[in-house]
Formats: sequence, C-alpha cells, structure tokens
Amino acid sequence: MPDHTFKTIIIRKDIKNSRIRIGPDCTVYVTAPHDTDTDRIIESRKEWIQKKICELNSLASAYETGDGSFLYNGMMWHPVFSERGEVSFLWPDVYYNSVKELRKNVARELRADISSRLEHHSKKMGVDYGRISLRNQKTRWGSCSGRGNLNFNLRAMALPETVRDYLVVHELAHRVEMNHSPSFWRIVSVHYPGYREAERDLKHYWIVIGRNRIWNSILEIQVR
Repeated sequence: MPDHTFKTIIIRKDIKNSRIRIGPDCTVYVTAPHDTDTDRIIESRKEWIQKKICELNSLASAYETGDGSFLYNGMMWHPVFSERGEVSFLWPDVYYNSVKELRKNVARELRADISSRLEHHSKKMGVDYGRISLRNQKTRWGSCSGRGNLNFNLRAMALPETVRDYLVVHELAHRVEMNHSPSFWRIVSVHYPGYREAERDLKHYWIVIGRNRIWNSILEIQVR
C-alpha cells in the first residue's frame, strides 16, 4: 500500500468513473467503482492532490487567528461566553450562553437576510420562488427545486453581504434555467457581473468555515 502523507477515505459505489474530492480539513475522498484499484488512482494523482492541499492551507491561513474567532457576516468575531439569555454582537466580541442559542441566532438572522435579498432580486429578475429553507448542506451553498423552493446553507451567514447577494442571484437564475448552461451564466452575468470572483470566494470561504471550531459546533447542533 502506498505511503501517503495525507488522510484518505475510500467510498465504493456503483458508478462508472472514479472521482477525487478534497475536504476542508484536507482529507482526500476517493469515490470509485467496487473493483477499482484506488491506490493506483491516488498514486497517479498524488502530485495534484499535494498541490491542492497546499492551496487549501494557504487560503485558510489568513483566517486562522488562534483565539477561537469565527467568521460571521464577512468579519471575524471573538466568542465570549456569557450568562445572558440573548446572543449579542458588540464588535469585536459576540456574547452567547450556548452554542444552541448561537445557532438559532444564525438561522434567524440568515432567514431575514436571505428573504430581503430574494424579494429585491426576484423583482429585478422578473422571477418568483416558493418556500425558503435553511439547511446544513454538506457540499452545496444552495439549491433550487423544480417547484421553485429554495434552499440555502446555514454557512451563508458567515459570508460578506455581497457574496450572499451572489448566492441569491444564482439560485433565482435557476428559476429560468435549471442547469449550469451558457444560458444560465448569461442570466447570472446580467444581474451579478462579478460572478466569477464570487465563485472563487465561495470556494475560499467553504474551506475557512470547514476548519473553524465554532462553525463546526454550530453546524452539529440539531434545532427543531
């Protein structure tokens, strides 16, 4: 068995082609057919994997403060435990009495924020939409169903406002094109010309959030 310097997880599925994904913590996920020699695949892509891991570490380094801070609304906040009942943001500190209450605050603020942006952009784009759901999606920032129901990832509350605007425009564009065809991207470009930069930012922030202790705690909490 090859001696890799990175952690790997093998996922066997009834698929034709293998694929490799690198998680925020630099774990390498290899999804492959049952009879595939995954060691050979990993060895053949080893240089690419190591390059990507270096890139991820470089992206995350700017936000690794070492003091437990976490990204919220595009800024780094320092969490302070308090016996107060409510969550309060007083720059640069956020006071909270439990992770559960902090998660509730994230969901409440994000729902209000996304709802406002959807109302604004849907009018400009001339589209409608159905229900709004907030979810802890493992691989996506958002999604749009065939019925027009929109899902947004709880992680979106970490993003700067301009990037959340892009998420909203992206999902509303799916109300016209349920794919990522050239026609879809033309719609997006009209309403958010800087979409390419926003796409790069989303990849960056996904890594930062995925490595953050506070965000991981928030996302683990189940609130009904």
